[in-house]
Amino acid sequence: MKNSVLNKFEEVYLTIFKFVIIVVLSIALIVSGVMFVKGLSDMNVKPGISSFARKAPKPDVNIDKFLNEVDPKEQTAPAAPIQENKTQIPRDTSLDIMADKYLTNLWLYVNNYQKQCSVANPVNKDDFMNSFPKYDFKNLFSTYGEEFAESQDKFEKAVLSNKRIIQLCIDKKGQTQIIAASLGWHEKEYRKQLQEGKKFDEQELKRVKSEEENDYNKVAAKKAQGTQSLIVALGAFGVFIALMLLLIFSKIESILRGVKIIEKE
Repeated sequence: MKNSVLNKFEEVYLTIFKFVIIVVLSIALIVSGVMFVKGLSDMNVKPGISSFARKAPKPDVNIDKFLNEVDPKEQTAPAAPIQENKTQIPRDTSLDIMADKYLTNLWLYVNNYQKQCSVANPVNKDDFMNSFPKYDFKNLFSTYGEEFAESQDKFEKAVLSNKRIIQLCIDKKGQTQIIAASLGWHEKEYRKQLQEGKKFDEQELKRVKSEEENDYNKVAAKKAQGTQSLIVALGAFGVFIALMLLLIFSKIESILRGVKIIEKE
């Protein structure tokens, strides 16, 4: 009688134990699967695509600021028309050819400027071409390139045809020295914009590099988390296997116990 009661208690406890083992087995299997998937996902993460470094805009020297310096008042009249220049600055890299072509263009603007100003003693083309310091242009073109020559050509054309500049020339009876002033002002402004553009490009490169480093650090941290997740998944699976073996051994023990009881009867 006493053995029968003990056997019943033992069976109840074994049943409870098996139920607990099954619950823990399920939890271990779920944790193992989830952590395994998470680990693989983290291990396969890749850096995001960094934004491209923006390029600074090319120098664009307009005449508005220059006009306000040489003639500080509001512009009330549009620019006067000028003879269309059909001679374009060549794409040739020769500094001599560039300088000659540029001076030819500049003479057209100067000639039109002199006519509209009614200069008493205008400079003729030969004197202008022979007396102008072409080596200055060659040095500038060598330093800044063809884009500078095109910018200065556009700038001088706008300045020497501007109504305010022409009126200023008339008021001062041609004593404005506007050509030398505008050439020097353009070179200074162009150089300033180039420096600002260079600074902008450097800042953009630093920004992109910083973004790439941050992405790399995030990926490295994510991969480390992935490794830890795989370790946890492996540990949970090991617990699952161990508890499964324990459940199997418990089942075997129950079967053997039943066989012994039958033999005694």
